[in-house]
Amino acid sequence: LTYIRMQLCYDIKVEDKHTFTVSFDSIDSFDSKVTECRACYMRNNVFATEKVFVNVLTTVEERLALQERSCKPDPTSWFSSIKRPDVSMKDYIGDILGNLKLSLHVQIHAMIYIDRVVENGSVKLNILTLHRLVLVALVIASIYLKQDVSRTTFAHIGRVRLSELMNAEAQLFTSLKGELFVEDEEFEIYMDALTRRGETSNLQSIERMCTA
Repeated sequence: LTYIRMQLCYDIKVEDKHTFTVSFDSIDSFDSKVTECRACYMRNNVFATEKVFVNVLTTVEERLALQERSCKPDPTSWFSSIKRPDVSMKDYIGDILGNLKLSLHVQIHAMIYIDRVVENGSVKLNILTLHRLVLVALVIASIYLKQDVSRTTFAHIGRVRLSELMNAEAQLFTSLKGELFVEDEEFEIYMDALTRRGETSNLQSIERMCTA
């Protein structure tokens, strides 16, 4: 499992206080019905979805901050800041999601895109690149899924110049090798991580991905 996915499994607990009326033909179908109800709840609860996304990335930021001293700006990367951004990831993503109301599908696609480029080694994930990488992943996901948000709006809320955003977008698209499609099975892995409770992950895997 890759970094964001592992972080999801480690951090997320859905406090599901809602009651669902379901019917099932056998014990074997019970688990699938529970998962279906949880997924339905998450898809229809925008606040819960945004909270999950923010919490995951906030925890990622906290872990990356532990290695801040070893981070140096990368002049070859459009994702790299000169210094650690003044705004926290919690406030940064909160502003983006609060203003743009990006769908659950956009958020999950963005997570998958981040995992792909970190896993293939084309983008270095650290405290200097996290903010812009998340921003640009959301831009590409929203364009691919045809959610009507302009790049100008993204640039304004993301606190970057439009030209910088477009250059970073081109770099991420190249790093993804133009592969934006997400198989249903891969999407459901992330969706399942969002809707499960009480799941833990291998911390060593998280640390390894963090320093990859």
